[in-house]
Amino acid sequence: MPVAFNAVVFAVGRDEDHDYDFAAFADRPDGSGRTLEIQRALEFDAQDVELGMDTYCLVLDASVVHYGGVVAWQLAGGRMVLSLDRAAEAEMGSAHLVVALPAGAEDAVSEMLPRLLAQPSPSA
Repeated sequence: MPVAFNAVVFAVGRDEDHDYDFAAFADRPDGSGRTLEIQRALEFDAQDVELGMDTYCLVLDASVVHYGGVVAWQLAGGRMVLSLDRAAEAEMGSAHLVVALPAGAEDAVSEMLPRLLAQPSPSA
């Protein structure tokens, strides 16, 4: 069964204080309740690479965190669907994360997702 919710608020952008880009979705106007955040550091250091954290991070309900794991994504009909690999599925409790986007969100999300979900660059 997919983890699914209707987002009533969303934000995409950059957190300059913590050096990451993000897309965040919540099912309550105050940002509480069911949430999903996709984060990607602006730069990765040697420790990130060593720990396998040189990729994006999925944060579900501000408590479940997984690095990487999206094998496919789709934006269509006002919905975002992230299909997960087995490790991410085990962590998130579902093979799919489905977010019904608020009106006007699809273009901004469509612009940000390719950057956030890009695969890590091979090491030199």
